[in-house]
Parts: sequence; C-alpha cells; structure tokens
Amino acid sequence: MTRDHSALLAQLDALTGADSASVFAKLVRTGLQALIEAEATEKWITLDRVETQVQATSGVEAAGGRCSR
Repeated sequence: MTRDHSALLAQLDALTGADSASVFAKLVRTGLQALIEAEATEKWITLDRVETQVQATSGVEAAGGRCSR
C-alpha cells in the first residue's frame, strides 16, 4: 500500500462520523489539490526539460541543469 493510499484511508477514517456533505466536500478538496499539485509538477518538469534543451543547444551549462532566476 502506498503512502498516499494510506493517507487517504486515514482521512476517510477521520471523516467516518461526519455527515455525508462534509465527507464529499473533503474528498473533492483533496482530489482537486492532488490535481493541482500534479499539474504544477508536470509544468515544472516540462519547463526544466525546455531549459535543459536550450542550454544544450547554446552550449551553456548551468548548475544542476537549471537556470538561476
């Protein structure tokens, strides 16, 4: 069982005594936050990949493969 799965099960256990509207709202918030984080990570990976390609074509090396900003 993954850590994320365990965290979700712990949240569900904590919400067992709550009313169904509260449970649904919490699940929606948690799901949307996971989507936001996944999208942000994907954009960072894409940006990092583009910066690395630009550096490779221009012959510039940056520490760790990232441009400092």
